[in-house]
Amino acid sequence: MPRKKIAAVLSLVIGAILVAASLYIQSEVSQGRQQIAGAQSTLDTTQSLFSLTPATKNVGGLFSNGIQKKINEGSELAAHYERIALLFGVAGALLLASGTYFWFQSSKK
Repeated sequence: MPRKKIAAVLSLVIGAILVAASLYIQSEVSQGRQQIAGAQSTLDTTQSLFSLTPATKNVGGLFSNGIQKKINEGSELAAHYERIALLFGVAGALLLASGTYFWFQSSKK
């Protein structure tokens, strides 16, 4: 098998794997963002209940500050994986395009 055909097949396979991984990561990030939104909504409700009086506001702050920190960390992690998914998607598309190009170029002889 000529080198261009081998390069084409490798590019197509790796490109397809990267695109599939990108789609999987995007799906997982979407689910994570839904969980984060639910947690944020619950925390907002809890904070509004604890903020009725100054005494309960202090107690509510003790509980909610740690939880808000975890929610923020989850949002940052989701953004990180979103960037990875985008990178995988773009790299996969480029590899699929170059693999297709090499495949047709090697067949033109």
